[in-house]
Amino acid sequence: MPKGIKWSDEEVEYLSRRVSSPDCTIQKAVDELNQMYPGRNRTFNGAVGVLRSRGTSVPQLRAVQQKSRTRGLKRPLIKEKSEEELAQLREEGTMLDPGYPDEPEMTQEEEEELRRKLCERGYKVEKLSPDKKDLDIDVSQLFEGEKMRFAVISCTQIGSKYQQLTHLRAFYRLVDSRGIKVVFHCGDLVDGVNVYKGHEYELFLHGEKAQRDYCVEKYPRLENGGKTLVIAGNHDYSFMKAVGCDVVANICDRRDDMEYLGAYGAFPTTEFLRVYLQHGKGGGAYARSYKMQKFIEQMAPEIKPDLYFLGHYHTTCALFEYRNVTAFMMGCFQAQTPHLRQFGLFPEIGGLIMEVTINEKTRKQTLADMKFEWVPFYIPLENDF
Repeated sequence: MPKGIKWSDEEVEYLSRRVSSPDCTIQKAVDELNQMYPGRNRTFNGAVGVLRSRGTSVPQLRAVQQKSRTRGLKRPLIKEKSEEELAQLREEGTMLDPGYPDEPEMTQEEEEELRRKLCERGYKVEKLSPDKKDLDIDVSQLFEGEKMRFAVISCTQIGSKYQQLTHLRAFYRLVDSRGIKVVFHCGDLVDGVNVYKGHEYELFLHGEKAQRDYCVEKYPRLENGGKTLVIAGNHDYSFMKAVGCDVVANICDRRDDMEYLGAYGAFPTTEFLRVYLQHGKGGGAYARSYKMQKFIEQMAPEIKPDLYFLGHYHTTCALFEYRNVTAFMMGCFQAQTPHLRQFGLFPEIGGLIMEVTINEKTRKQTLADMKFEWVPFYIPLENDF
């Protein structure tokens, strides 16, 4: 057919009327037009384009638009189905209707059944939940008296050939001996999967189950009955991206001394103290304090914490009373990996012990006194697994 011939008003009117009928598909209407107007060779894609340009809204067109958004999945396009076939798929729960505004919301049981069926077919299903947000979590019950003592660590990377489990256990023993009953963990509890190219060669444990079970068994405990409160980092959340599994939640479900606070950030708070735990993203900046400074600058005043602990960068830094926030960049419990060596980065192994005293007289000033102790481990151990 010569290029540039437009659809006539009669063709468009006939097409719109026919596809609005439940017993006629777009392709069937195109075939009828080609019989009525020989030589014009109208096509399915041309008909879809005309319907879109005229603002025509029919269920079949919404289905085509929904399908076009999934072409990047590199799956073969599904052949156009009849209304009877589409209705049967919806009844079986194997297809979401692409757009009927009056359709009632699914119940929780229906959602779970749909998720199960999709998982059986090989799809990865993740429901966006509040654990993705920076939640305020009351931890008042974990502290007694005017002095609040706790430890902070990050990036233990369990499952890595370069993990420092012996040093981690030594740090927990020190915390235990001081009578401290709370350890905050700023993410990357385990080393995850496929975080960067060549990552698989740095692991001695492969897969979520292997890293989960090893961590449940080997990760140190506070013998005084204390708890480890954990957020998930990018290495932990790599399992969510790969297989739709939250490994930190699964570990904490199997350990009565560990509590999951959410992914990437959380606000553990008491009546007089607000703490923010965060796991960062990307590489470090030229100045170590830069990441913390920019984050503090962008925080709304009403949610600013008193103490801010940032994990992910495997190096240490302290920033005192910057815009009324005292911040610490956390080290790690992982030796230098081949990946870090390529960038000339040398991790700093160790943990932080904090003691905060509440202003007993007025209670208006949150912190009357603060002491901190960095506990370093200078010599990394090889094959510490």
